[in-house]
Amino acid sequence: MLPGLWISAVSRMGRLVISCKQQLEAAGDPRASKLIVPPVFDNCTKILSESDQQRARDLYWEVVSNPELQGPQNAAEASEKLQRVIELNPYVAEPHLMLAQLHIHADDWEAARVEAQRALELFLQWGTCWDKRMGWDAWVAWTRVCLEAAAEQKWPSKPLGVLSLGMVGGV
Repeated sequence: MLPGLWISAVSRMGRLVISCKQQLEAAGDPRASKLIVPPVFDNCTKILSESDQQRARDLYWEVVSNPELQGPQNAAEASEKLQRVIELNPYVAEPHLMLAQLHIHADDWEAARVEAQRALELFLQWGTCWDKRMGWDAWVAWTRVCLEAAAEQKWPSKPLGVLSLGMVGGV
C-alpha cells in the first residue's frame, strides 16, 4: 500500500490556520489564543508542493518495494534515494527512520542517531504515520529501538538477535 498523497493538502491547511489566527489576533478576538498552530511543516510556515510530494512518495516506494535495494550491496544507492526523498519531503518520519537503519548497518552511529531522533520528532508531531504498512505505535517503537541502538552503538550481529531488541536487561 503506497503512502498517501495527503501531506501537501495538509500543509496548505496549516497556512490557513495561521491566517485565521492572525486575523483573529488583529481583530482582538479572544478565540485567537485557543487556535493552536500545530508543529508540523515548521509550525505551518512551509507548504509542500504536490509535485515534490509525488516525487518523494514514488522514490520512497522504489526503495521500500525493490528487493535489490534492501541488501548491503546496494545500501549506498538506497541511502542516496532516501536522502533525496527527505530533500523533497522533509515533513514525514519514515524516510528518516529508514536512513537511520542504513546508518546503523554501516556503523555510522552519529548519523543514525540524528536520523532516528528526527524520525521520532516527526512521528510525535504528527501523531500518525504516512506509511500505513504498520501502525503509528509500531513505527514509534521501532524508531525508539533504532535510537537506542545508535546511542549505545550496538546492533545485533546475528539475524535472530533482532528479536531481543527492546528487552529490558538484567531481568
